[in-house]
Amino acid sequence: MSFPHPSALDIDEWISRKMPAYSGPAAAACLEIIVDVLGMPLLNLEPSSKFTEDLRADELEPVEIIMAIEDELGIKISDLEASQLGTVADLIAHVTKRSQ
Repeated sequence: MSFPHPSALDIDEWISRKMPAYSGPAAAACLEIIVDVLGMPLLNLEPSSKFTEDLRADELEPVEIIMAIEDELGIKISDLEASQLGTVADLIAHVTKRSQ
């Protein structure tokens, strides 16, 4: 099943309601990539959502998400850092800090 791609307004609203301290293009890019790679609606994401347990990501999808974020934002996330980013909030916070 395919879901409509969230609009920038939908993403901005999600961030302002659920993670207001991390608003900006890096957080928006993270959400857009997560939704795209996992093929799920934005409404299914919560900051506390764990990629494998809650979002049912297979073993390669978190790697795809990290690689897409690195490409999109021009940053590098080490394997050690990536292994510590278990939730949507962890990923957004880390990427936002690295992108400043």
